[in-house]
Amino acid sequence: MNVYPTLAGLTWPITRNVIMTAVGGESVSGRYVGGTYFQYPLFEFNLTYAWFEPGDMDQLLGLFLESAGGAPFLFDAGPGDDSVDQASFGAGDGATKTFPLLRSIGGFVLPVDATFGARTAYVAGAAASATFDSPSPGEVTFATAPASGAALTWTGNYYYKVRFKNDHLSADEFLSQLHQGNVVLRTHR
Repeated sequence: MNVYPTLAGLTWPITRNVIMTAVGGESVSGRYVGGTYFQYPLFEFNLTYAWFEPGDMDQLLGLFLESAGGAPFLFDAGPGDDSVDQASFGAGDGATKTFPLLRSIGGFVLPVDATFGARTAYVAGAAASATFDSPSPGEVTFATAPASGAALTWTGNYYYKVRFKNDHLSADEFLSQLHQGNVVLRTHR
């Protein structure tokens, strides 16, 4: 799967929106009853670029065209929102070798879409032999099934699986071959 490129000219702040489509209303007794359509929230990232260098614009356009404006790709949201340290993702049962990776925001647990960089899986606090993103992105496969009840944790970096929110991409040319623009990415579930 493609990865969103690191491009020059990114300005701060990067706006992150959390989207939970809530539904609800008052029951006959006057009690509010509510819920959501989503099991997990959608995240939206608004990236503003003060400039795109000529090669950067080509990379961005290439990714947009390859994804046909809507197919998913991976995005590193950057420091503070791309890594975990000893994140819990379950317990062994003595037979299962492959587990989905998880991370949490406060007490809310989210699945991990894919990982990158140095990653370590732990069984009962000890580093274990494991392969990440195998057989699928966001999963870890241990060489030996973790013992029943053994706490499973991991340390490493993760990506969001995203798509372009809009089916069009535009940038303003403010000097010869220098562009500026805005890119909005939305998580893809």
